[in-house]
Amino acid sequence: MLLSTKPMKYLSTQTILVLCGWLLITNLQAQGLDIEISARLEQQSVPLNRDVVLLVEMRWKGEADQVEFLVNPEPQVTNLQLRGSGSANKFFQDEQGESWTLRQITYYYLPQNLGMAYIEPMNLKYRNEVDGQTGTLTTQRLMVRISDPVPTAETSQPWQKWILFLFLASGLAVVFFFFRRYQQINRQRQLTVQPTEPTVKEKLRSEIRAVNLGDRSDLSHALDKLYSLFLKVLSDLYLLDPKQNSDEWLEQLHACGIEPTFLNQFKNQVDQIELSRFAGEKADQGQLHLFADSVVYLIEQAKTD
Repeated sequence: MLLSTKPMKYLSTQTILVLCGWLLITNLQAQGLDIEISARLEQQSVPLNRDVVLLVEMRWKGEADQVEFLVNPEPQVTNLQLRGSGSANKFFQDEQGESWTLRQITYYYLPQNLGMAYIEPMNLKYRNEVDGQTGTLTTQRLMVRISDPVPTAETSQPWQKWILFLFLASGLAVVFFFFRRYQQINRQRQLTVQPTEPTVKEKLRSEIRAVNLGDRSDLSHALDKLYSLFLKVLSDLYLLDPKQNSDEWLEQLHACGIEPTFLNQFKNQVDQIELSRFAGEKADQGQLHLFADSVVYLIEQAKTD
């Protein structure tokens, strides 16, 4: 079998898009510090009336406070408008038992026009707090195709709404008939169904997820609600006195098996939350997302239901 040795001079647009793939990631290895960055899009083709979601992740070996990011710029974009963003920290161990920190930043963009949209490379400067060395992490350029908008309830034609109404009405009539029939049979058999009550964990988790963190104009209310639920987690799941100072409940949480690495980071979050509540400091949306995730983590780690 003969193989051609001639160099490939040209690539079609389709081939380039395939080579770009669903994920464009740049991993950089800093001298003296294991740290890397990656950036990817949730979808490579997004309708004009849907969000383009960009996920940026930085991970490094060590504690969260070992690395300080000097500049956290917003990516330069074309044919997109930033709608909002959020961030969170996670901690894990590799197969060798080494501790790693993962920082995730999520950007939400509104497409402006049909066609291609681009996200330029990000240059993220950082400093290693152990030896003082600095460096820069760089992502690759990303692109996404903006397609025709998908139909919504607002864009439906009037006749389509009437057809939908008739279809729903017919469906409801059929459902009502079988429901009445089921009630008659059920009454004859004298069956009773006892609803399952949600556990304390499920109730607290649902209440935290129900807090609206997307409204920037009402973050103070969301902050108070999250802090109140945090105190409820301490009292209901860990049987701690919410009036204790942070050193006391941190020590007791550690005795309950919560990792010291998480507790150190969580104490900083609580200090920032209390500063915002009692000193009038303005709450940060990303900070509230991170605090909510941490409280959910405490719920999941609790031994009691």
